[in-house]
Amino acid sequence: MFNWIERFESLLSVTAVLFAGAAFAYSWLTSGSKDNASKIEVLEKAVEEKDTELSTRVAALENRLDDYPTKEDLHEIHLQLRTLDGTIGSLSTKVESVDRVARRIDDYLLTQRER
Repeated sequence: MFNWIERFESLLSVTAVLFAGAAFAYSWLTSGSKDNASKIEVLEKAVEEKDTELSTRVAALENRLDDYPTKEDLHEIHLQLRTLDGTIGSLSTKVESVDRVARRIDDYLLTQRER
């Protein structure tokens, strides 16, 4: 009658040893994951800091770009320069005619002086 109890005790001993071995193996295998988890946490904080820095830099660049002229603004400036070019061209012909008149007057005054 006590024979089955002895077998049960030895089975229980073997089971306890296997359970202890499994617990040790689990503990040993997962100990590295705790170190990795802390390293990952440090890296995540570093990434968040970089992300904040990059967000700040992008916002600063966007603010600078808001002050630059748009395509439409440059087109309007181009049209105004063309108009100004035409105005300068017409002024140039008028200045040439004024120059001719001034030369004639100068020649006339020089010839009157000689007399």
